[in-house]
Amino acid sequence: MKAHWLLFWVATGVFLAGCAGKETVPADDLEDPESYYNRAVAYGMQGNYARAIRDYTRAIEMNPLFAEAYYSRGVAHGMQGDYDSAIRDSTQAIQMNPRFVEAYNNRGVAHGMKGDHDRAIRDYNEALVIHPRYAEAYYNRGNAYWAKGDRDRAIRDFSRAIEIHPGFAQAYYNRGVAHGMLGDHPQATRDYGKACELGLEAGCSMLLEWQAP
Repeated sequence: MKAHWLLFWVATGVFLAGCAGKETVPADDLEDPESYYNRAVAYGMQGNYARAIRDYTRAIEMNPLFAEAYYSRGVAHGMQGDYDSAIRDSTQAIQMNPRFVEAYNNRGVAHGMKGDHDRAIRDYNEALVIHPRYAEAYYNRGNAYWAKGDRDRAIRDFSRAIEIHPGFAQAYYNRGVAHGMLGDHPQATRDYGKACELGLEAGCSMLLEWQAP
């Protein structure tokens, strides 16, 4: 059985500064870092990460203490596969705000994508000290434990993520893969079924594959 679980790491998204929900790209005559930041968010929502990074950088140039801009630029770098830059920007955001839980989570994801699962786990642990009910950190730590071969801890973390966030389809999916690879076919089927019920297409595909004769 092919392990599909690595498809699903969860990074946290960006924050809008003063215009929540706005996805349109503002005009070019911007005068303050928040406007550059919000335009960068809009570009990111459109998948234009290169332009988003340029605008986050301009916001940082105008306000070098703009922690959210460092964090969000790190998200954009991560979306482009530039995990070293994602780690640097997340670290800068954490230095400015040591309780920036999303930055710990996303730095952990970047470390994990580079194969450094020990550092990833340390970041998820830090996030969970700050926010003990942070489902995404439990979920991502479960992925890191699985990558290290610690299957029991992985399943416990996926289960904890589900307990906190019962609609977490990816956590059901990954737990299903874990149970399946450990030979617990009934639990794997239940987890794939729940992931499918929650709208995760990969869960539906795996459920059909798992149930095929």
